[in-house]
Amino acid sequence: MAVWDKLAHPSDYVDDVDYSEHSSKKLIAVPLGILGLALLVLLVHFLLTGLPVSLGFEFTGGVSLQMQTDTPVDQIEQDFSNIEGVPAPDSVQAISGGAIVRYQPLDDDQMGELQDFRDDEYPDASIEMVSPAHGLSLLYQSIGAVLFAFLLMTFVVFAFFRTFVPSMAIVASAASDMIVPIGVMTLLGIDVTLGTIPAILLIIGYSIDSDILLTRNTLTGRRKKFYENVRNAMRTGVTMTTTSMAAMAVMAVSAHFFAIFILRDIGIILFFGLGMDLINTYMMNVAILRWHVLDRRGLR
Repeated sequence: MAVWDKLAHPSDYVDDVDYSEHSSKKLIAVPLGILGLALLVLLVHFLLTGLPVSLGFEFTGGVSLQMQTDTPVDQIEQDFSNIEGVPAPDSVQAISGGAIVRYQPLDDDQMGELQDFRDDEYPDASIEMVSPAHGLSLLYQSIGAVLFAFLLMTFVVFAFFRTFVPSMAIVASAASDMIVPIGVMTLLGIDVTLGTIPAILLIIGYSIDSDILLTRNTLTGRRKKFYENVRNAMRTGVTMTTTSMAAMAVMAVSAHFFAIFILRDIGIILFFGLGMDLINTYMMNVAILRWHVLDRRGLR
């Protein structure tokens, strides 16, 4: 059957998966291997740069100029690189109908020269300045928001199921679902910004949605019908996740075409996060739940 048919109607092919033929070690090895690769990417980036991820302008501090202009990006970069007394810009990025020019933090004299040049050559450009101290404060607040959301999710999951192994499987899956897209961001050169942080938070919600559906079905259903319960959860979960992945892929491609890069980055993050959620939920979590429901009771 064509691959497109499987993507368009994923629930029709759930019954093709026969978990009884696969050992738990094999099921867990794939998601753990992918997680290991993501952690390796973050480790290498840390050893090379001193940070596990690349931080955006809002967190590092600096100066940003945004302009609406028909001038080619190469010409803009050349213009701003030739300002006397001012270092070359850190980056020049094309956006829909214009460009964004960013610098590392500048001293007062350099800012004066930059503003004079802006007034003369690009008077419509807006200037935004973020101090390194303020950027660091925003970074700590963003990390705190992600950790708070993750801890709150952990509390809710444990309070709902009140069973250690299934609850821990959901938490581990959510953690992996976040780490892998962050590794992909590092590989693709996508910075962690105030715009991408919400995408990482969304992954937590998407992750526990499918995991809770699977766990509830397998724990509340009859043990002897474990595989049937898994398939029932998959029919809903796989359809929801693949539909969301398709929507994120379309958003990322469309946003890239229209040079709306923040939407493109969000689409990429969620696409890989949802893909990892499929792997974690229906490989790692199924293996853990099978051990919890069947293996340790000698029912398989």
